Amino acid sequence: MPTPASVISGIITAGKLAESIGKMSSLIPDVPQDLKDKHRWVTVTVFNQSQYALVYKSSYFDSGRFWTAPTNVEPFQEMTFSGCDKDGSFLTGVSGGTTFTLQMPKEGGGYQELDIGIGFTNPQSGSLKSSGVFTSSAETAYDDATDSTTNNTSSNYSGNDTNGESTTINFLLVSAPGQEARITITEQIVSGGN
Repeated sequence: MPTPASVISGIITAGKLAESIGKMSSLIPDVPQDLKDKHRWVTVTVFNQSQYALVYKSSYFDSGRFWTAPTNVEPFQEMTFSGCDKDGSFLTGVSGGTTFTLQMPKEGGGYQELDIGIGFTNPQSGSLKSSGVFTSSAETAYDDATDSTTNNTSSNYSGNDTNGESTTINFLLVSAPGQEARITITEQIVSGGN
């Protein structure tokens, strides 16, 4: 992972970050019966516990299709997408990956981007798996899916908080596999940000 050199602007303070995360829902929505009726299905709920938008970029399928396609995830919001076996397929499942970019505004304009890949599987043969990894490749996210909970921490990003103080942040990416998988990205204050 390259070392970020840009200065991020407008990082919220630790208190505001904790308050905003605390107001978030942690519920996974009910699965529609039509989806449950499919041979193999999976839902993935993405919890964006950061002040930055997650912008949907791409997807890859080894098998299956989207039931509900992924969309952008606004700051301190969640989004659920789902997949299933293809209509008319015989003894197949759903396995693939998707990518997002977290966009952090830089001082002077533009964005510092952080690529995030999410993998998911509910195959005909094998176990339910998911991944949350820092990659721009949806296929790599799929390849990295595991049946265990994982967590990864990004590089550190430096900038100034809303009070003008020097602050360093990073992001914790946690993947909890299952037929109703959870992926959580959490902004963390490493230093400053009081």
